[in-house]
Amino acid sequence: MQSFAIELFLTTMKSYSELDVYKKAHKLAVVIHDITGLYDDDEEYESLVAELRSVSRAVVARISDAWTHRKFMSNIEIHLGKAIAEINVTIELLKKARDCDIIPERRYKNKLAEYLEIQHDLNDVMEKGTF
Repeated sequence: MQSFAIELFLTTMKSYSELDVYKKAHKLAVVIHDITGLYDDDEEYESLVAELRSVSRAVVARISDAWTHRKFMSNIEIHLGKAIAEINVTIELLKKARDCDIIPERRYKNKLAEYLEIQHDLNDVMEKGTF
């Protein structure tokens, strides 16, 4: 599997949806929605569930924003920096969901590893300063 930086550098892609990192983030957002679906009617966890779903979708949106603004590296860095910030918030909310027994420990660890992988891919692009 190619790194995010190499994928973007090889500008043969027609859409951000072809990027592996986008696919990973999108898949995780869907999984987060599914995991938290059991708590849709639970008022005690309503805000946590809504926030977790929202921030996981925001990671996906920021990656697509970076692709859309890829003409200038400074724009890309802004959007990827925001995506990384959204990942950090997602990780904190996942911890809280785990602590509230919404997400089992094993699943939390799996999702944490996946988000850290995405974060690494995004940091790679920012450090190299190139798509």
